[in-house]
Amino acid sequence: MLAAVTALTSVTAASASAGVPAGVKQVLYRGYRFEVPSAWPVISLTAHPGTCVRFDRQAVYLGAPGAEMKCPARGAGRSAGALVVQPASGATAAASVQNPVSHLITATSPGIRVTATYGTNEAQVRAILASASLPAPAVRMPRAAGTPPAVTTSAAASSARAAGLPAEAATAAAAGPAAGNFTGKGFDACAAPSSGDMRAWKASSPYSAVGIYIGGSERACAQSNLTAGWISQQAAAGWRFIPLCVGPQALYGQLSSPASQGTSAADDAVGNAAGLGLGLLRRRSVPGPGPGRGAPGRTQVAEPVQVQLPGGDLDQVPARAGHDPLAVGRA
Repeated sequence: MLAAVTALTSVTAASASAGVPAGVKQVLYRGYRFEVPSAWPVISLTAHPGTCVRFDRQAVYLGAPGAEMKCPARGAGRSAGALVVQPASGATAAASVQNPVSHLITATSPGIRVTATYGTNEAQVRAILASASLPAPAVRMPRAAGTPPAVTTSAAASSARAAGLPAEAATAAAAGPAAGNFTGKGFDACAAPSSGDMRAWKASSPYSAVGIYIGGSERACAQSNLTAGWISQQAAAGWRFIPLCVGPQALYGQLSSPASQGTSAADDAVGNAAGLGLGLLRRRSVPGPGPGRGAPGRTQVAEPVQVQLPGGDLDQVPARAGHDPLAVGRA
């Protein structure tokens, strides 16, 4: 990584006379030139495939995130803004889309694909993308609740077979995970574990459920493994899933319009789940306290998700907006 960073900073120094602003360095990748803050580290994922791609740290990641990322048990802090610039095969057209709910911009251009999170630094991240002559992003709100699953049964079966599952398991995976109650032990990881790690957990741990971070503006880690094929494979292996979204946080003063934010974030969660073949969520408005303690209001949730609490009570998630699984806003 040091060699890669040194090479990139030497290009920056050589380009200083070309009008690069103070406090900015140029990062070259596959013929593209990005102007980023000098303080942002530049990390080669090709040289360091185990690096955790974190969205709660300001950084530039070059290359595709690895399947065996060494991520912390829990991401800390709010989304800070980060760029992942990786190769894209084929004749990739120039396009850019912004999800204002997830604070996420995805851009493609011939030879590359860029994933950018921006937190409160939207203007800064947009300027970085523009410096590489990427198109301005088109803003697209999440689809309304009830989005049909984007993964067909045949596609799910193909993914399962490609993962090496037996025919019976592939058929079960194609049906998709079944919704229902679960009593037992589970865990979650900042980034979905590799299939090899999931096999090890299944064989050598008491856990049968896994929490997966499917979206949210405060999601801390990239999800290189989390695909419809991964879901199919783990479902066939007997895993149950707890889809998690880390939405706007009251702690950080992010609930400026709780009713609309909750609705948009719930729709985003439903759409993300459908894209993974988890067509079991729908948005529902339920009674909940408003901004003042005890005040009446409505909470937008994506359901059904239930969690067995340590005290033995079965509680419907979420209990507090922005802090529990799929808690996305409160009015």
